[in-house]
Amino acid sequence: MDRDFVVAGGGPAGLHFGRVAADEGFDVTVLDRMPESGMPKKSTAGTFEDLFEAFDVPKSVAMNENDTVVYEGEDVRLDFDSTNYVLEYGEFQEWLAEDAESKGGEIVQNARVDGAENGSVNYTLNGSDENISGDVLIDATGPEAALMDHPETEKWVGFEQELENVQGAEDEMVFILDQDYAPGGYSWIFSTGGDEAKVGVCWSERINDAKGAEGNLQDYFEKLWRDDERLQDAEIIPGERHAGAAYSNTGLSRVRGDVMGIGDTVDSLNPIFLEGIRPGMESAEMALEASTEDGEVSADDLGAYGEAWRSEKGRNWFISKMVQEVLYSSGNKRIDDMLEDVDELDPSSDMTGYDFSVGDVLEVYSPSLSDVSNVSHVASDHLRNRYGKFF
Repeated sequence: MDRDFVVAGGGPAGLHFGRVAADEGFDVTVLDRMPESGMPKKSTAGTFEDLFEAFDVPKSVAMNENDTVVYEGEDVRLDFDSTNYVLEYGEFQEWLAEDAESKGGEIVQNARVDGAENGSVNYTLNGSDENISGDVLIDATGPEAALMDHPETEKWVGFEQELENVQGAEDEMVFILDQDYAPGGYSWIFSTGGDEAKVGVCWSERINDAKGAEGNLQDYFEKLWRDDERLQDAEIIPGERHAGAAYSNTGLSRVRGDVMGIGDTVDSLNPIFLEGIRPGMESAEMALEASTEDGEVSADDLGAYGEAWRSEKGRNWFISKMVQEVLYSSGNKRIDDMLEDVDELDPSSDMTGYDFSVGDVLEVYSPSLSDVSNVSHVASDHLRNRYGKFF
């Protein structure tokens, strides 16, 4: 039986597409490679208030509500009063799947997607080759990009461990920009309630290589654990070690034929701190709107999805990508200077929404020759991804 939509991938973006499409009366099937919803727990899952308001998600899936967002350099610390949350990622995904099914959507577990052809998705289910047809196909498989086949030009890798007996970081979401602990990226301590926290490290493999860093993510996590006085007495919470990867390519096409990419598949990560849950779910809603009209599914104008994303996010994402490039390519002294400049920005600059104006960027980043080279790299990569080999 043909479906209106077939969604490959059962993460937040794919499940949210399924629940919204089903709620609007469409036939939708979500293929999830995991044997059960809620796995793997690969996301730090830090988020903000509007996740719950905009996407009708209950706060019961949050591990903790925090009062403060903190940005730390080597010698500079900035505190912002901003309510934030750390989700219990597995419970969050389970809730999305249950909600999608309650609205009439179908979730198929243990389905490993092999590709798509002629309007059908091929997948393996319990060792058997299967396929399912849909009027529109949705790729929500993340970095795997099983249906979109995108270039992998900017890979970020991350690792975290949940710890207990963490001191001095209660009710805080702490981003640590000190490059001694994450060369080419950042580390973090996200309070999950009481004396427990998610603690981790991530970086751009390209920028990390350019810095000539030695050691792997585990090495730098252990260095942070040894050196940070908040973690001196911390102990591992068994079974709560998470790792993952993502690609940051701001110019990726979001539509290929009758396939629409959402979430991490087409880089819905904000480039500065790689938050992906909110924009990933937003991309799902944009894709659904572009592929439906007056209650009917139509593949006639799927390009409207890419146009909507560029209109809503394109400029800010591109500016944020340039900010990322300069920030994580810099040394600690310059990062501290940047943080002091950020502290002087107009309070109306939206830090949680990453809504920076060009004026904000110019105020924070005094141009240098290295910046010109870095920004040129970002611009050419962006144009190449969007327009092809001529750039």
